[in-house]
Amino acid sequence: MKYKKINIYGASGHAKVVIDTILSNEKLRIGYVFDDNTELEYLHKFPVYTPADQDKLNKFPTVFTIGDNTVRKKVVLSMKLKSADAVIHSNS
Repeated sequence: MKYKKINIYGASGHAKVVIDTILSNEKLRIGYVFDDNTELEYLHKFPVYTPADQDKLNKFPTVFTIGDNTVRKKVVLSMKLKSADAVIHSNS
């Protein structure tokens, strides 16, 4: 079966929910997880990269999991990345 990889930008509480949602869908996989916090090494079992890892950041569409709407909007507009489609849990 062919699946789609998705990056996650933001590694806090909302990211954990999105990871669970992606893992629940047999057609989706986690690409890479990113966060500005350089001290954060892993979120669940996934390594956390910084935005400096531009080659990985541009590889797959990105879901922005920053909880603060104002901060999320600023990051999304400044990054100019391809956004992923809606991620919907398999139980929905």
